[in-house]
Amino acid sequence: MSTALDENERCDVRDPGYWTRYVPFNHPSSPAPFVETVFQRYDVKTSAGTVAIRSMLTSYELSILFALAKDYWTGAGEIVDLGCLYGLTTRCFAEGLSLNTIADDSAKAKRIYAFDLFLAENYEWWTQASRTVHAGSWFSEFIDLNLDHMPFIAPCPGDLLKMSWGDKPIEILMIDAAKSWELNHWVVSRMFPHLIPGQSIVVQQDYVHLAEYWCAITMEYYHDRFETLDFVYGASGVFRSIEPISAAEAAFDLGSLEDSEKKALMDRAIAKAPPSVAEVLKVAKAKMLIDMGELAEAKRLLASVSTKVLNENSPGDFSGIAAGCLVKIAVDVARAEQAEAAGRH
Repeated sequence: MSTALDENERCDVRDPGYWTRYVPFNHPSSPAPFVETVFQRYDVKTSAGTVAIRSMLTSYELSILFALAKDYWTGAGEIVDLGCLYGLTTRCFAEGLSLNTIADDSAKAKRIYAFDLFLAENYEWWTQASRTVHAGSWFSEFIDLNLDHMPFIAPCPGDLLKMSWGDKPIEILMIDAAKSWELNHWVVSRMFPHLIPGQSIVVQQDYVHLAEYWCAITMEYYHDRFETLDFVYGASGVFRSIEPISAAEAAFDLGSLEDSEKKALMDRAIAKAPPSVAEVLKVAKAKMLIDMGELAEAKRLLASVSTKVLNENSPGDFSGIAAGCLVKIAVDVARAEQAEAAGRH
């Protein structure tokens, strides 16, 4: 199967074929720079040899990033990689950029901004052994993994809340750093006003997950500014900017919404979502209800969640994610029950 675009063919982001042709386990000849060895563990070929690296993204999600940089990016804006961990997402963007024939090579320098703390602290369960991790940082591994394409990359190590952006337009925005209401507000207020209507793609990597329910609230709050393109196994929602968001609009803190408004936005997101995505979003809403102190309502909602497999081995089947989220949220339920019991005594 050919993975090259015909001359003058534009990448149609409404057609999942633009990225599925690059998934390595389905298309071994794919030029994507990784091979999945076991779930979320990858071998990456570099000029220094094969590097084994971890990523929280699936092969499907990584293939989207590669495809966007290779066949969609025009050079009209920057590529922003928020929360790149060891840097495989950055490598996928960079490899795609190196093969991109839409933009002139002279326009590719320092166009990928890779943001992360690069700290092992609080991620000890995820950190892989290396010669340098004793220093508590993954940054050395990030550099090694991306050394071949560093001319394309602007590494931005540090606390996102202490960083800024400026006024450069953003053509591709990968969000895997909105891990709190505060971080989500930083992303929205700093990044969304610089999206290019009609062109910019936003990948919300925590959209189909229980913990970061504010991602669904965010995209639903700005629903008229985005076109929903896809939901892809792992946890990603993919969107295209269609209308501008002003700096004043983006400055609004979504965390300050009334609980009733947050519930309504979650309900709208669930109603719009494909069936198995909706089941995960129900668990996310239940997590929100627990955070609001509404345990009984959360338990009623959780009882309605289905984990039925709808389309096995499909990038659109989130039944396994729903099952995993139910296991995780059981811990939150137990804690809330204990707190309620303690409050009655």
